[in-house]
Amino acid sequence: MGAKALAVAFILGLWAPQTRAEPDVVGKAALLMELHTGKIVWTKNENERLAPASTTKILTALVALERSPLQQIVAVSDRAAATEGSSMYLRPGERASLEELLYAALLGSGNDAAIAIAEGVAGSTEAFVKVMNETARRLGANDSSFLNPHGLPQKGHYTTARDLALITWAAMQNPKFREIVSTRIRPWKGEGWKGTLVNHNRLLGDYKGAIGVKTGYTVEAGQCLVAAARRGGATYLAVVLNSRGRAIWEDARELLDYGFKNYALLEFVKEGETVLRMDIGGRELTLNAAAPVRYLVSRNRPTKPRYHIILDQLKPPIAEGEQLGEVVFGEGKRGLRSVALVAGVDVPEPGSLHIIFWIGLVAALGIFIHRRRKRRRPHRYRFSRRIRF
Repeated sequence: MGAKALAVAFILGLWAPQTRAEPDVVGKAALLMELHTGKIVWTKNENERLAPASTTKILTALVALERSPLQQIVAVSDRAAATEGSSMYLRPGERASLEELLYAALLGSGNDAAIAIAEGVAGSTEAFVKVMNETARRLGANDSSFLNPHGLPQKGHYTTARDLALITWAAMQNPKFREIVSTRIRPWKGEGWKGTLVNHNRLLGDYKGAIGVKTGYTVEAGQCLVAAARRGGATYLAVVLNSRGRAIWEDARELLDYGFKNYALLEFVKEGETVLRMDIGGRELTLNAAAPVRYLVSRNRPTKPRYHIILDQLKPPIAEGEQLGEVVFGEGKRGLRSVALVAGVDVPEPGSLHIIFWIGLVAALGIFIHRRRKRRRPHRYRFSRRIRF
């Protein structure tokens, strides 16, 4: 057993007593994912189609952040101002930046703000919804159908716990999104209402390491929550759909606790660490990881990650830092993530080695002759100085 394997076994041995029993989740569907690896560690009816309520706004925000600048000024339409449900009391003709509207939609859960975002980004709600569904498909959320940007009940508007996790995983990679959903309070100065936006996510400040993300509720959808927390390098995402009352908060806690107490995030390869060595053109080529590689292991059943290496055609000249392939990590045949492999050294063309040799030889001879001449000159110089004195 290597040193790295021994260290892993020792660490897991220390942690094993902390393991937690399976979560007892009231929600109709639920899922727990570790965000660094994308590994799903616990599920309940994760593929069942359910109404997502205001967790829809996670996708709304992601689309807006991908397509428009935060400084864009949006004029509130009559349609946006008249939107039912949770409201920021926006008025027709009122102007607000996209950034402020995103805070209004994600913290205050304003449905009017969500419509204003859609119209400002895509020109119309219908056009925006089309982009929402295209984005969902791109992210692998293939079992969802979004018909509006706010999540109010509408026949045919649904998602799954798995799809919502994939969408949120992508959104959490955006720094601005992370900043917004982790904000607890923020002042709001609208024309129809002035006050303080208070994040509906009660876990913020109440659950250790909580960093977001979004709540939702309608009679049809029940209590919905997507929650994330970070501790010790690991970040877990809990999705709960169709729970009830205060049970939604305990559902999320159960899931997050289960992740932190039953799994450990370990580093398989450091950034810049050599993954592979090869002989190319008579020179050793090192292939290094362009980013750190972390993997999740069960504290009870530690296993090493499965991976395979994909290489481009390796033909000199090769420049240091040039991407030459990737390491794909996953379970079985399904790759979960990949890390680029880059050249650790320059590898010139074979013919150029001869040129470099002769240039080096000529340069060495020139230096040798120059030094020989310098050795003679100082004797004459010192001799002449002695005569002068």
